[in-house]
Amino acid sequence: MEFINESKKIDVKEKHYYTGNQYTFNRPSRYLFVWSRLFQTVISQAGTYVLTGKFHTQQAAIYKCEGGCTIAGFGDLVLSRNSCYFDTYTRDDKTKVATEIMTKLISEIVLNWKPDDPIDSMLHLAANFVNTTVPDLKSAIEKASNSSSPFGGNALADFFDWNPFSDAPVDREYEKWCRITFNKETPEKVDQNHSDIDLGRKLREKINEHIRKANPKDWTSAMSCSPRRDKEEKLIFWINTGRSTNIDGWKTEQQIQDFLKSDGKIIDTAR
Repeated sequence: MEFINESKKIDVKEKHYYTGNQYTFNRPSRYLFVWSRLFQTVISQAGTYVLTGKFHTQQAAIYKCEGGCTIAGFGDLVLSRNSCYFDTYTRDDKTKVATEIMTKLISEIVLNWKPDDPIDSMLHLAANFVNTTVPDLKSAIEKASNSSSPFGGNALADFFDWNPFSDAPVDREYEKWCRITFNKETPEKVDQNHSDIDLGRKLREKINEHIRKANPKDWTSAMSCSPRRDKEEKLIFWINTGRSTNIDGWKTEQQIQDFLKSDGKIIDTAR
């Protein structure tokens, strides 16, 4: 199966607002989103190395809604849709040069990354750019603190032009290939997971419709209804309204159906 990186090189210097921190690609490949955590970590480690001469052991992600990477010794690098910038009050020549280097690093990886060789191609591109070895870069990533933690901050929402409160823009055909190839999952397991996700989305819509009808003056809504199967293949859904209510938390499908048959009143359990 062949997956092609559709990112295209552009000449940003033709833009009248060019400042040196604009990417030289039109948009990241839709396949790259599947590897957003790895990309985030690689940029964090390779960026820290090229700017300081050493790797770090911190988390790669930053806790900002925009999404970005930790660059040890320089601060938070925010990756927006068209450019990157250090979220700092410092605007000296050192920061300007560092930003330009990070822009080139990000552009190099995005433009030349191979979706059908996602891990090795990304590591080789980053290592070559910052003049280190792939084993050293890989070792730094593995040693970093929670480098791929699901709680490690936003996985580059602005960069992928994605509202993190909406469904993730995952190319399922590519994700399925990746999970079978690299995670050694069976096609049946991946298909079941996708089916569970679809069910969660449908249940979320029904929950929100029920809440709106029963609580017309309440702004509460379920932002997620994410599925998970335990070791016994029991399916449960994580519901999050941003509050502590009677519909929040882990729920079975039956519990959700019971709520949908109820009066739909929202009860704040934290009070």
